[in-house]
Amino acid sequence: LPESFAAFRVETLRQLRPHLEVIGLHLTVKHLQPGQVIVRHGQVADAMYFIVRGEVNLYSRRARDDATGQHHASVPIGSVNRVRKLGKGCIVGASNFYMTKGTSNMTVATGTEAVVLKLGYREIRELEVKSPRAAMGLFKLIGYFLARKNLQSKRQIQQLQNLYA
Repeated sequence: LPESFAAFRVETLRQLRPHLEVIGLHLTVKHLQPGQVIVRHGQVADAMYFIVRGEVNLYSRRARDDATGQHHASVPIGSVNRVRKLGKGCIVGASNFYMTKGTSNMTVATGTEAVVLKLGYREIRELEVKSPRAAMGLFKLIGYFLARKNLQSKRQIQQLQNLYA
């Protein structure tokens, strides 16, 4: 990642330190077993999850043919495919959460025993009222993770474009 991202993350974490206790009061700790579903495809996205320990898998359901209009017999419509594995330090559900309670476009399930911190829509609104500075710091940190995810996606797209150029 560019140095500016790393510097932003370090500064944001430093600013968050005095607010960690109040933020922690708004999080729910969930201890999960392997294979346990955290979010189902199509479910209202009313929470985001911070992975503290373990791994989670993101599964996508193929809803239709790709943009070329070609049908791929090896990947039937409606099939479910693991598209990504995430671990400690990652956030699940932040993008859809910020879409004002959009719906999840993936199913998320644990790949191993895991511990996640759940931050619900109601809890974050409560945090905004009770401690706006803590909420702002948390939003900045989440923004960092979303920007990092966007940068990684751009790189993957560029690699694919170079591969097929």
